[in-house]
Amino acid sequence: MKQEKYAVVAIHGIGSGTGSERKGFSKSLAKLVCGSQMEEERLWHESVWEGENESFDRVMEKIVDRLIKKDIFPSVFSINGWYNRLGCLAAKVVYWFLKKQYKMVLVDYSMIVLDALFDFVRYLDSDNGCKIRAHVRKDIEDCCKSHREGVVVVAHSLGSLIAHDVLHEMTQDNPVPNVKAFITIGSPIQWAFELRNVDNKQEKGWISLGDIPWFNYYYQEDPVSIDGPIDEAIFKGVVNTRLNLPEKFSKLHTSWKAHCAYWEDACFADKVRSMLADPESVTPLEKSDGRV
Repeated sequence: MKQEKYAVVAIHGIGSGTGSERKGFSKSLAKLVCGSQMEEERLWHESVWEGENESFDRVMEKIVDRLIKKDIFPSVFSINGWYNRLGCLAAKVVYWFLKKQYKMVLVDYSMIVLDALFDFVRYLDSDNGCKIRAHVRKDIEDCCKSHREGVVVVAHSLGSLIAHDVLHEMTQDNPVPNVKAFITIGSPIQWAFELRNVDNKQEKGWISLGDIPWFNYYYQEDPVSIDGPIDEAIFKGVVNTRLNLPEKFSKLHTSWKAHCAYWEDACFADKVRSMLADPESVTPLEKSDGRV
């Protein structure tokens, strides 16, 4: 195994829960890459920005909780006909039972859906986006200070968009922080670029990462990186690599997990390990082939 000389900052994407609950989101990949707990503690760091959304999430959770508690059925006595009344009463009993037994499940799944709907939109909001970027930037800068050899940033899903914005801002600094490589997985950057319509905004230079090498990995089955490879004509310097979905996720009943399978992909872990030893270890053949 190659000797690692750089550290990792992993950045998560959309997900429910509090900031403290999100800690350890990249633990499976850290184990595959580092091989020992000692190396994990020395080389692997996480930037958990979910905490910036906690106040909003608490408000939404209260609203969802009240909606689930609310009786959605009319009064039995307001319905004409004993048959209709009996049906309404039966529905009330079933609904009451489901709420009593599965209330937390309903709330949890509702919050996952709301996170998926609102986290991306809230990030695009300038005030909330600035707070999240400041949080991630501090984590990257702190890691650069404690690992002077250099840092590799690994970002998933919405986290890749956040990290991209942060690294773009950091490239405007002098001196530039010691980021040796940027790795994106399950990235929505391609369609986020079109959504933000950068060409018509002051953000026109947003696509530039300066001299930071950028490697994008994706599964064809991943519904978030729906466009597949990131357009190398628009995003100068990005190197796309298509991964084969691990066999345990390739079945019909598990394929929906494709978006998060990167964290458990041994093949991708090998690529990260090589990157930690030397970002230039990605050979020209792999770059041009675009597959693993």
